Amino acid sequence: METIEKPMNEQESLQLIHEMINVAQKRFSNDSFRFLLWGWIATTAFILGYVWCIIGKPQYIGYTWAILGTVGGIVSGFYGRKETKTKTVVTYADEYLKYTWIAYMVSYFIVLGALISLQRFDLINPMCLVLIGISTFITGGLLKFKPLIYGGVIFWIGACISFAIRTEFQFLISGLTAACGYLIPGYLLKARNKNENI
Repeated sequence: METIEKPMNEQESLQLIHEMINVAQKRFSNDSFRFLLWGWIATTAFILGYVWCIIGKPQYIGYTWAILGTVGGIVSGFYGRKETKTKTVVTYADEYLKYTWIAYMVSYFIVLGALISLQRFDLINPMCLVLIGISTFITGGLLKFKPLIYGGVIFWIGACISFAIRTEFQFLISGLTAACGYLIPGYLLKARNKNENI
């Protein structure tokens, strides 16, 4: 005998949405790993970029990003594969986050390619900070996690400062911005998850 599902009323729909966001927040709290990984990669790469500029070897900046980015991509890929095996439910919040970060990566490579072809190396750091700020801000807003919202704002502030200073100093500002925008929220997520599991 078939069971007929009755349609949800407005209150039940809102409750379901709230529960889905809570599930995503809990899962995301467990996922501080990605913010810590990319926070350390970005901070390290930006600081090395400054060092390469100061010692007169700016051609090594691209190699630094290529190596660290490849390592980060491989580690993230393995982590994502492991996570997919343990994930039983995919929420709308998961989908929004996935597409937000895919949009960031596509935009990043388009902007990077355009600026390199135009030889506008002075705009690479600030434009990348703008894009990272957008994705981080949206992620924090979707998950109602204020440190990530603030992280997005910090990336935008770093971008504004970077537009006004010389390229080598942009690397210092960008490194500081990555530490504040990724690492601090990442460690706060990790601490929150640890406290919730006690």
